[in-house]
Amino acid sequence: MWGVVTGPGVPAFVRESIRSISTWELLVLIQQWDIDRAWRAEEITTTMRANMRAAPEGLTALQQVVPVQVDGNGLFRYRPASPC
Repeated sequence: MWGVVTGPGVPAFVRESIRSISTWELLVLIQQWDIDRAWRAEEITTTMRANMRAAPEGLTALQQVVPVQVDGNGLFRYRPASPC
């Protein structure tokens, strides 16, 4: 698993960067898969059993603090600096 999620820096990272539990859950979801895994916002919504706005809003928030990329087809990918 990604070092920030499990390491000693978790409390500070969460306090300073993650504004909601659903955004934290989204980060955990997308970082636990293969880094080549691409997600549609609808897939994330279904997987998380969230409302229709939660995934797009969470992904937008995550793009500000972790390496989440979106391509021209609307697919989101988690792109860490160094794969775990």
